[in-house]
Amino acid sequence: MRYLFVMVLLLSGCTSPPATPTQAPTNELLLYRNTLIGDNSQVLAIIYDLPEARNFLQLELHTTEPPYGAHLMYDEVTHPKIVSIANATWLFTLVPNVDSLQFTFDTQSYTLTREQLMSWYGKDVTASTNEADIQLLIDAYTADPAEVDALFETK
Repeated sequence: MRYLFVMVLLLSGCTSPPATPTQAPTNELLLYRNTLIGDNSQVLAIIYDLPEARNFLQLELHTTEPPYGAHLMYDEVTHPKIVSIANATWLFTLVPNVDSLQFTFDTQSYTLTREQLMSWYGKDVTASTNEADIQLLIDAYTADPAEVDALFETK
């Protein structure tokens, strides 16, 4: 019995100490800034931090010749246009050499270009250095369903 007690003590000493409570990290996504579209693992890391990551299925990169792009496939989501806008905003902000993104949600598909999205916002949001500012902008511009629909009608 004493031997078992000593083993438990030894094994418990090998575990990491419990994490101390800290503030939630800020600007985590911005750590991926300047990721290139050809870096599959970094692009996937970004996608897994974006809205509806739990429904993300597959990524196809289009990197053989410019303009570079990606096709992101998801299961069905509740607001696919808003997810497309949010995820495109983040990807255009973090991946400077991606020019177009196609989002497929079950049977719906949407394509956004960098130029189209920046024109819709009326400014280049990719220079922002604060995650909260980017998220506030996304939230403000996606609040009006008519404005969201208008973005996808422009080509």
